[in-house]
Amino acid sequence: FVSPDVLRQTFRRLMETQPDLILLTGDFATDCVEEVEEAVDALAELRAPLGVYGVLGNHDYYTGDVQRVEALLTEAGIGLLQNDSTVIEQGASRFLLAGVDDLLDGQPRFDLALRGRSREMPTVVMSHNPDVFPEAVEHDVSLVLACHTHGGHFRIPGLPVLFRMSRYHVDEGRYQVGNSELVVTRGLGVTGLPLRFGCPPEALLLNLSPA
Repeated sequence: FVSPDVLRQTFRRLMETQPDLILLTGDFATDCVEEVEEAVDALAELRAPLGVYGVLGNHDYYTGDVQRVEALLTEAGIGLLQNDSTVIEQGASRFLLAGVDDLLDGQPRFDLALRGRSREMPTVVMSHNPDVFPEAVEHDVSLVLACHTHGGHFRIPGLPVLFRMSRYHVDEGRYQVGNSELVVTRGLGVTGLPLRFGCPPEALLLNLSPA
């Protein structure tokens, strides 16, 4: 329900924040590859000094052609980290940026995503589904960035989420367990019905600093 023109306008507004790094946590399509094809030009406008990276979501698998989705995202300049990682450096600061595959329709592998990690280096993990957080805590991940929940789609103040997509009730916002933190964004799009209530779309600007 988000047209390429709206995506382009939204991305141009977001680029005004001059981000150092852009991270995209999946669901580039609803259920067909054509949606990604139409969005490639808009996605290609996302540029940052430290790169643009992403992971796939469950709806990307619903297209039935994940390889084509991956090829289109690569064409747009997005580095996919599917159970893989890279080191992000800025000045004297560095951290490991990792991505895991979708929890529902993929095969998330923290052992592969974090292989070669040095323990003194902070780790940021992208995951479409926030319910990987308990496993991330076990691996001493510093920060997990996720979406998937849409914030619940419909939120009535004082009442529980009507359409909950997290078994751990991590629907939106920030959560912390020990030294590990999870940030869940509501994302830009919707699925099922072109309607949100009480949880508007969002993109997050995060400032990371050494502990």
